[in-house]
Amino acid sequence: MSSNSACHDCQRHGLCCLFPEALENICRYLSLPEIQLVCCLCRRLNRSVVDVLLASNGILDPTVECHIRLDGTSDPAADSSSALVALQYALSIPSMEQFAVTFTGNSDTPRMVQNMRRCRRVLLKFPSIRDVIIEFQEIEYDARFLTSGGLKYPLKNDFQALLDTIQGLPSLKSLRVATGWDFDSNYMLELFPSVVGVHSISPPVGSALLKKAHKIYKGILSRSRPLPSPPSRRTPITFLIDTPILVLPSFYPWTISILSCRAITSLRLHMLIAAVDWPIILREIAEAVPYLTELTILGVRMPVPALMRIVSMQFRDLSSLTMDSAPDFFTEPSFRAITMAPVSELRGHKRSSTLIPKTYLSNLTSLAVRPEHLEFLLKPYEPLPALASLCVRLEILDLTSPGMPSLMRGIAMRLRSTHKSIAPLLVLDVRANVSPEALMCRTLDIALSKGIEWEEAFGSIENLRVRDYGAYNCVILARWLTVFRGATKISLAGISGSPASLERTMSEIYRTCPQVRSVTVEGTSRGLPGSGQELAGRTSGFLELPDDVLLIILGQLGSVELYGVSRLTRRLNLLALPLYFAQKGVSDPSQWCELRLVNSPAAADVLSALNSALFLREVKHISCHFKSGGYVFCYLNHIQRLTAFLAKFPSVEKVSLELADLGHVDSEVNEVVQAK
Repeated sequence: MSSNSACHDCQRHGLCCLFPEALENICRYLSLPEIQLVCCLCRRLNRSVVDVLLASNGILDPTVECHIRLDGTSDPAADSSSALVALQYALSIPSMEQFAVTFTGNSDTPRMVQNMRRCRRVLLKFPSIRDVIIEFQEIEYDARFLTSGGLKYPLKNDFQALLDTIQGLPSLKSLRVATGWDFDSNYMLELFPSVVGVHSISPPVGSALLKKAHKIYKGILSRSRPLPSPPSRRTPITFLIDTPILVLPSFYPWTISILSCRAITSLRLHMLIAAVDWPIILREIAEAVPYLTELTILGVRMPVPALMRIVSMQFRDLSSLTMDSAPDFFTEPSFRAITMAPVSELRGHKRSSTLIPKTYLSNLTSLAVRPEHLEFLLKPYEPLPALASLCVRLEILDLTSPGMPSLMRGIAMRLRSTHKSIAPLLVLDVRANVSPEALMCRTLDIALSKGIEWEEAFGSIENLRVRDYGAYNCVILARWLTVFRGATKISLAGISGSPASLERTMSEIYRTCPQVRSVTVEGTSRGLPGSGQELAGRTSGFLELPDDVLLIILGQLGSVELYGVSRLTRRLNLLALPLYFAQKGVSDPSQWCELRLVNSPAAADVLSALNSALFLREVKHISCHFKSGGYVFCYLNHIQRLTAFLAKFPSVEKVSLELADLGHVDSEVNEVVQAK
């Protein structure tokens, strides 16, 4: 470019007027110090070079998202270190909200130290950063990396300095340090805006030429906008911490320091320390967060009563405590959630070391535990005055375990003896770790064989919450709910299905369980479902099709879909059920109907279809083969449906039954079957 075409802005041969592709090629031959010098020549050239370097690293808009991967590439234009330099000297970037850096194992220790220092300068320059992510991938070090003397000392100091810089960000809301170690959760925490003032920009370390360039840079920056001044100290803002803070011995001092400058009311700790260190660390954490009301401790490795004593003595305003033991710690169970009154309000007494150990359980107001954990909690401290108004919510993983009825009966009798109000005594929260229908059928078999014991154990439950079931058979679910004869409020959480299937489920529950007053689906209270006319109005577009078109559509459906469609309207019943029986191998059920029934929930649809078939006027011959095995409840359910079918069609001339061998079931169940 000729001298007479020099740029008016820089007056230096028009370097800033080059195309971005030309600038990118030039930057490939420049070192990082030279790139820093070029950025300080003029404002226009600064913007062009910064845009080129950030775009080459995949950063299009750093004000919204900025993720840098430091992989140690030798090419300066492709090296992500150039992106840090560009951010450090950028004049056209007013602010940043998110800053993410990934350190990989390809970088050597000196380069990693230098990049950590560059990250510090970027963080100091942009106090508006709210979210910070620091990741370490493919690092050759083991778990001693950044935590012990196993690595080079300067790297540890620079990493600690980087964490201190992050702590001082005034707008920081979240920080995630992912080390890549084999822990259940990475080092994560959520913070509210800090009360620490904004830091001023520190000069970079370099040669005399860079120091001179930095003076030019500061002059340009001061003319564009003044340096921010530290704001006045303000009242701390409460912010909820909803991600675990990983507590390691080496991270422990920094964890305490970063918690101490925030007003935190809710905290989750993942403790990976020895049990002997817990009292000291919990005491210092309590001093750092004096306003804590909710505490969650993961990885418990000490006896629960001792831990509750420590927590009650140290956290004054604590109202909710959730504990979960480590996977390899089985000596004592843990509790899902414990809600307690603040210790400072307990009977008007002041806190004292002599009062708390005796009464640290008497301020409980609600529990969310497993039955075996509740038994463990109540046994050594019976009777507790707080049980007079205690609302217990039990989490049941498997109702079919051998000792579950006796355990539940003992808990119900113990709580009933001290319960004075008319509020629900127990809230049962059922979750299946097997298939839903299998769990329900096994439960019904046990309730059938041990009716009196089951009634004493589960008859006092008024609120029942069923969760994590996904797709299910609504008939089996409704029959399963009948074993809880005292349940008046049903809540279905995590239930998947269409609105029509949910309506069908609720209708079946109300029909089968007359004691149920309300059913809640996903937090929304629902009354009785609509009438058949309303349902027909919702599907009027489908029903307006002629019969021949509907038969073509229904012919593409399977047996399960055909049975479901037949329950919608009378017309669909007449069209779908003949196709349903044809798929089952029964061409004309009015003359000959042969069924092979397995003792499973799905096999009941065949008998239900026979009972509800409107096109059948008479049946002459029916043959049923009951296969052995399966669930006794399904076997009895098939017999009941077959009995109703025979009562509906007195024209039956011949009945062939092949009953299953029930020698493998309980003798009491066998007596019930023989009576049927």
